[in-house]
Amino acid sequence: MNYFIDAMKNYANFKGRTNRFSYWMFLIIAAAISAVGILIAIAATGGLGQARELHTAFGMSPAALGVSAAIILVFICPTVTITVRRLHDTGHSAWWISLLAAFWLCYFVTSKVEIYIVAVIFAFLSFILFVTNFILLFCADSQHGENQYGPNPKADK
Repeated sequence: MNYFIDAMKNYANFKGRTNRFSYWMFLIIAAAISAVGILIAIAATGGLGQARELHTAFGMSPAALGVSAAIILVFICPTVTITVRRLHDTGHSAWWISLLAAFWLCYFVTSKVEIYIVAVIFAFLSFILFVTNFILLFCADSQHGENQYGPNPKADK
């Protein structure tokens, strides 16, 4: 839990490095808290499928959607900053996150573009690039020694 608390405290810190274990512990705990919070919101507001006449996403009530959005907003900044620090730990620039942004941009554009097949291919390729880099960068061991982003966080443990 300390890894989660440290990440939340450093929600605006883009400098330095975060080791692999700290990164994954934060993501797992944040995902668990998000899932429990969203499930409680859904249960407290009547469950799924109750709001079909309102045409809300996933059949959730507007209140459950609001709670879900609030939970997501709480974790966006800490997730981005810890991801940047994790990239720094492997010796990479934060610009690698742009692959994720490219994937989501393509995902949202595909349904609104007249040249649908080109957008789908571009979205698929950016997704493959992101997954490949995700596996290589976020699961890789820390870069040994000090790099341009700071000292190795494993040396402190």
